[in-house]
Amino acid sequence: MSASIVQVASSAECVRSESTVTDQQVRDGRNEVLALSKGMSSMSEPVADVVGEMQSLDQASRRSKTARRKWREQVPSSKLRSRR
Repeated sequence: MSASIVQVASSAECVRSESTVTDQQVRDGRNEVLALSKGMSSMSEPVADVVGEMQSLDQASRRSKTARRKWREQVPSSKLRSRR
C-alpha cells in the first residue's frame, strides 16, 4: 500500500511540473499573439495608404490611355505615321 502512495505522489508531482510548464507555454503564446496583433494593427494604416495610392495611379493610367485613344481618333492616320 505504501508503494502505491509513493507512486501516486510521484505521479502527482510530475503532473504538477508538466502543468506549470504548460501554463508558462500558454502565457508565452498569448504574449506572442498580442505582440503579433499589435504589429498587424500598426501595419493596417500604411497598407491602406499604399492601396489608395495604387488605385489613384491606376485611375490616372486609365484616364491617360483614354485620352491618348481619343487623340488618335481625332488625328488622321497619315499624320500619325509621319510622326514615327
